[in-house]
Amino acid sequence: MRDVRVAVAEIATSVYRAYVAEGASSGEAEAAAAMAVRAERVAADGVRLAAAGLGRITAGRVGAEVVDGDPPRLDDPAERAPLLRLRLALDWVAATGRPILVPELAAGPGIAALAVTEGHADGLLVTGPAAEEEPPIPLAGLEVDGAAWARLEAAAARYLVPEAAG
Repeated sequence: MRDVRVAVAEIATSVYRAYVAEGASSGEAEAAAAMAVRAERVAADGVRLAAAGLGRITAGRVGAEVVDGDPPRLDDPAERAPLLRLRLALDWVAATGRPILVPELAAGPGIAALAVTEGHADGLLVTGPAAEEEPPIPLAGLEVDGAAWARLEAAAARYLVPEAAG
């Protein structure tokens, strides 16, 4: 499918709606939307990352925990979407000043736009947030992956309540 042009606000709104419709809390959905927008603006990879997380959002409140070790490791029994696991890891780094291993998190341009990471045999070692520098928001919108956008929009459509029949 061809790329499509969308406004930055559309990306944030669609990610938020799709994630809530999949069972994320409003806070999780808001964090995922902000991360997807940043990854799209900096690395043209946020919509793809957000779409890749569909189906990996837990409606129940399944906690994650940090397992001590060298390095400490994020244990997430819910196997959350990549953007949500990365948000947990960045929060841990901000709170402790220590890096954390995120199993099964794959490196890519979108992840690099969000966090400083190092490769590890079991996933990615998150050592801190990426630099805050971002390109200006283009007035004409952003070109995004058309197939990923279509999946995201289909999931976001479930967020909306259909109007009652007259």
